[in-house]
Amino acid sequence: KIDINKIDKINHQWQNLTNIKWIEQTNTTQFWKEVSEYTDASGLNPFFNVSSVALQILILPWSNAEVERLFSQMNLVKTKLRNRMGPKLLNSILTIRAGLKREGMCCSKYELQKDVLNS
Repeated sequence: KIDINKIDKINHQWQNLTNIKWIEQTNTTQFWKEVSEYTDASGLNPFFNVSSVALQILILPWSNAEVERLFSQMNLVKTKLRNRMGPKLLNSILTIRAGLKREGMCCSKYELQKDVLNS
């Protein structure tokens, strides 16, 4: 159920945003943080509802491409032949693969440090 009164409050707060001279106007996240921390002379935030909605919208993921890439990597590592692989080993392998990729290295050319081999 949608609360019409809350929608009206948000709309009213949105219209009143231009009445304040805001310090941060270039960074969206910082702007809404400033709005959410603003207090008037009575110590209340007259933009509480609109800033809450804006900050909730900003935390939504832009796309699921990163998650899709991760699932693709998981499927390359955990195949039908490796169906008993547990989550701890899978996470370790994916972490190593990501680290090597980030460094532009290949696992066949990576040399382990001697102290790693001795432990």
